[in-house]
Amino acid sequence: MKTAMILTTMLVGTISWAQNGADEAAIRDILKEEVTAWNNGDALRFVRPDVAIVESLQTVSGFQKLLPGTSADAKGRLRTRLLQVLVKDGGEWKIAAYHNVDVKSAVQAPEPQ
Repeated sequence: MKTAMILTTMLVGTISWAQNGADEAAIRDILKEEVTAWNNGDALRFVRPDVAIVESLQTVSGFQKLLPGTSADAKGRLRTRLLQVLVKDGGEWKIAAYHNVDVKSAVQAPEPQ
């Protein structure tokens, strides 16, 4: 339900920028494909041979204090979901952008490997 609400919000904002009916249809198709990929667990991948989008689960331990709104799991770890855009530049992979959020205790997520 949350995914659908977020995508609907994104769709409304995106469509307002669309130039014509063909653009709107193309954007709607992309959003439908995104939902299908997300539901199949296949939303993250190489977008070009030199650009990859990577999502991973992380744990942080040994911290002294957590920020308000975050909490440790039963093992005393802060669990996070990290989304990174990696770019190959001059033969080296580099992090171009990332977004890291905590995984709430009520959310079922596999153990990081």
